[in-house]
Amino acid sequence: MMDDIQLCKEISRLKKELQKLIALPENEKSNEEKQKEEELVQQIHKLVETRDFLVDDVEFERLREREEDKEMAEFLQSKLSKSYLQKASLQPESTSCSPLRVSTSCHCSCFPLQHHHRRDFPSRLVQA
Repeated sequence: MMDDIQLCKEISRLKKELQKLIALPENEKSNEEKQKEEELVQQIHKLVETRDFLVDDVEFERLREREEDKEMAEFLQSKLSKSYLQKASLQPESTSCSPLRVSTSCHCSCFPLQHHHRRDFPSRLVQA
């Protein structure tokens, strides 16, 4: 970023200098002014090429980092999937949980209705 900012400042400075020389009528320019004009054009061209290289380099790094992020995400996803599958295969197919007793009038906010009857729940959740 600092290189880019410095390059832009230098390019701007050289352009202002060049504009002053270009503003002079061609027939009034000395050989030194004509030579200075040519040198400024070459310096600006060189700085623009350097800046283009920096911009391309930053873009390349951004794309490389994006690819690395994608690869890491895929790697983590595969590890998490394998870990989940391993945990699932280690657990017995039916878990033995204590039956859940549900009141016939539940006033909790986790259900959309104010009153629930035993018949509204799956049989595995209601202990008779």
